[in-house]
Amino acid sequence: AEEVVVKEEKEKEKEKRKQKETPELEREEEKKRFKKGYLWGWLVVLFFVLTGSWWLVLGELFLGSYHLSRSWQSIENHHWQEARKSSLRAKREFATSLVVLEKHPQKVFLCWARLGFQGAKVISQGGELFAVVNRLGKAVLAGGEWEDFPKEIQTKGEALAEDIALLRAEMKGASACLPKGLAKKITSKEKLLAEQQEVLEKGLKIAPFLDWLTGREQPRRFLVLLQNNMELRPTGGFIGSLAVLQFTDGQLIDFKVNDVYQADGQLKGHVEPPAPIKNILGEGGWYLRDSNWSPDFPVSAQRAAWFYRKETGQEIDGVFALNLEAVKKVLASIGEIYLPEFNEKITAENLFAKAEFYSEANFFPGSQQKASFLTVLGKQILATVQNEQERIWPLLGKAVWEGLEEKEILLWAKNDAFNRAVRENNWQGEIKTVTALGKGGVADFLFPVEANLGVNKANYFLKRSVNLRINFSSPGVINYLLQINYENTAQTSKWPGGDYKNYLRLFVPLGTELGRVIVYDPLVGKQTSRQLISRGEINQERYQDKMSFGFLVTVPINSRRTVEINYSRRVSWPEKTVRYLLFWQKQSGMGATPLTVLMELPQGAAPLQVTPAATITEKGLVFSEIIKKDIPFAVEFSYQ
Repeated sequence: AEEVVVKEEKEKEKEKRKQKETPELEREEEKKRFKKGYLWGWLVVLFFVLTGSWWLVLGELFLGSYHLSRSWQSIENHHWQEARKSSLRAKREFATSLVVLEKHPQKVFLCWARLGFQGAKVISQGGELFAVVNRLGKAVLAGGEWEDFPKEIQTKGEALAEDIALLRAEMKGASACLPKGLAKKITSKEKLLAEQQEVLEKGLKIAPFLDWLTGREQPRRFLVLLQNNMELRPTGGFIGSLAVLQFTDGQLIDFKVNDVYQADGQLKGHVEPPAPIKNILGEGGWYLRDSNWSPDFPVSAQRAAWFYRKETGQEIDGVFALNLEAVKKVLASIGEIYLPEFNEKITAENLFAKAEFYSEANFFPGSQQKASFLTVLGKQILATVQNEQERIWPLLGKAVWEGLEEKEILLWAKNDAFNRAVRENNWQGEIKTVTALGKGGVADFLFPVEANLGVNKANYFLKRSVNLRINFSSPGVINYLLQINYENTAQTSKWPGGDYKNYLRLFVPLGTELGRVIVYDPLVGKQTSRQLISRGEINQERYQDKMSFGFLVTVPINSRRTVEINYSRRVSWPEKTVRYLLFWQKQSGMGATPLTVLMELPQGAAPLQVTPAATITEKGLVFSEIIKKDIPFAVEFSYQ
């Protein structure tokens, strides 16, 4: 047994030395290859001077393009090491041709060589950064040797961001020096580069906190709220389960999932719940499972941390929210997961059904079946990521990025500097404060928030679309008509379906005046089926520089309902030119929702700038969007 232990320790030391030496060896080999390429370049110059022939230069350009194309194919197949090797070959070939072309410029060839060299440089630099992230993953998940990852990621990330910026600049000039077909093909990648540049910029804001997050300074414990957005709640979904992540010395040392009712059963004393939870949901007290009542996630996160401490006696260092939709993205990225303990194959498509089965089948108070299923699933996902890092990391990174951008993942921690970085990335889920666009600016805000209080998963069967009409009929006054269209496709009230009992809140700027609120069946007609929501049924509250109007809307099974809300506000109105900004905030967990916005400008007004793209009609500007993330609508118009 001692010999086996000694052998394993030697193998681990050997692996650590290999991981440490590999980047250095690769850098030395790259320098040698580049020196050879530079020498070959001067030989090409000499050959060109003696013969005046371009065929060798063209050969280098074609070879460089071939290797660059291969490196791109390797990236698409998620083979970053192969991509980096091919990009280094491409960089050498393009560098060789540049030696000639900078001495004897030929516009098309020089443009080609610069683009190719910069493109190869971006891929090779990206490969270096990927290698660091790969080692970081091994350190956190498998106990690999910890390096100065924050510094290395920062250095390589900044270099890559700079290279991407240079490549984008080269691409913009490509249309002037390359044939149209080739230029169009090259510039089509510009959007992808812009997206990657944004990923880098936001990621680099988080990199300095890697030591803190992974417990390098001291052990850390994070609470993950597993929210089921099929039962929509203000920050994403009903908190059915809790995951606890514990990090020590840069490694994830524990991961387990508990049923929220197990924790709630330990709460001593009474906490008075918000009125809708008490009166509509029928809860006599307030518990962790309903702690995310505020749509401002930092507020709900701190409340969840408070409940968790009161119920379990444990302090936590941060609260993360993870919706079912985010887990589906992760599963879609890594593929099918087999759970031998349950003899189940879990995919993005069947996740909801399987999670509900193990939540409800043979359920009894104190049952650990759901917690066991989610714990096994989570550990199997981590094991799969650990075993197939090169293939999975890019896909997993894309899934997590989309989850953060689309507010399916929300972050808050007991670290003010970290929270500032997260807030700058718009990953914290706070209710936004909107400022006007300079002189003559009018700032506006709209944030519809739903809460399913029907004790069911009706959101699985729900379809939704939104229409908003904004009328600038007279200077200083803006009138609004908001229509939210619902269709509940559930055919029975049997679990998990049922009526959609939706407590709807509308967050708008302070000083907004609410007009009429009606609900009707669009299939029957507004006049025949309309139901007026009285003032006594509407709860009005102030939140910082916003106010909210809240009321209950019920969408029965196999039916449709339209909610129609009229409201208005007075604003400071410039004399000739108006810069209007409407910030539409997306609710976490709501999913992709079609949105149409009609802006009716004043008589004789002319739009000067519009973002995003809109259609100009006789009625005004029409925006057609899908709400996947927050959307700023900006319009500048002049009028007499």
